[in-house]
Amino acid sequence: MTNPPNLSTRRQLELMQQLQELADERAQSEADVAEKLATELTATESDFDTTASRLTEEFAQRRRQLENEFAQMKQDAADALHQTKGRIQRGFDSQRTKSEAIYKQSALAIERKKKESEWQALAVFDAAKDGPQQLLDQAGKRLLARRQQIEGLQRDANTLLSMRR
Repeated sequence: MTNPPNLSTRRQLELMQQLQELADERAQSEADVAEKLATELTATESDFDTTASRLTEEFAQRRRQLENEFAQMKQDAADALHQTKGRIQRGFDSQRTKSEAIYKQSALAIERKKKESEWQALAVFDAAKDGPQQLLDQAGKRLLARRQQIEGLQRDANTLLSMRR
């Protein structure tokens, strides 16, 4: 190893002064960098807060929009259901009215036929007093058959009505 050259005191002072100047420059540079970093950090934090606020507001607005759209769709579906239900109910009521009218007409026709049969039976009985019991029995059987037809129609009508409900 070689010995360092002997420096004069003056040279040492100059070097010490240069070293002090370099240290001062470095300290100033570090302070400048620290200040610049602090400024950039503050700007970045501000930017972050602004972006977070903006995104939060956009999210809240989109959520409100989606909630409103959902509520509208739900209302539209309820309205469509109500309309369909009303249409079906009207169709059912119409069919029930038709069935009741057919039943009433059939019952009236059967009742008229029954009265006619009774009248004929009485007329025949009066006309032929020899066989009144036979005619009466035959009329009774016809009436019973008609009554059974009426009851069958009534059961069918009730079954149709209960199926429609």
